[in-house]
Amino acid sequence: MLFYTVGQSAAFLLMLACGLKIGLCYDAFRLLRRLFRPGFLMSLALDLLFGAATAGLVIDALLRALDGELRLYALMGALAGFLLYGATLSRLLRALLKRGAGLLRRAAAWAARQTFVQKLLR
Repeated sequence: MLFYTVGQSAAFLLMLACGLKIGLCYDAFRLLRRLFRPGFLMSLALDLLFGAATAGLVIDALLRALDGELRLYALMGALAGFLLYGATLSRLLRALLKRGAGLLRRAAAWAARQTFVQKLLR
């Protein structure tokens, strides 16, 4: 019994990190959707790409943590990482991106009002 419990905490932490990566991937795809406002086919392609990326991340993490063996606690670790990312880092990242986009808009509006920029763009 000891053999099965030795590396469980390390495997759980590796899968927790995998869940955080999946959350970051989710936010990246969310940003793509906001930027491009895709139609049905593009939305379907993005969903399939996200599913493939998620599967790749989980398989890679399972191979690293448990030599490819699927365990319930490993999947729970990935889910906990995803939920942890959604509750903490995702909100922070979205707030930073929103603030950065506002600053970028103001800088672009300021540059557009400058006479040297207007002369360059003629």
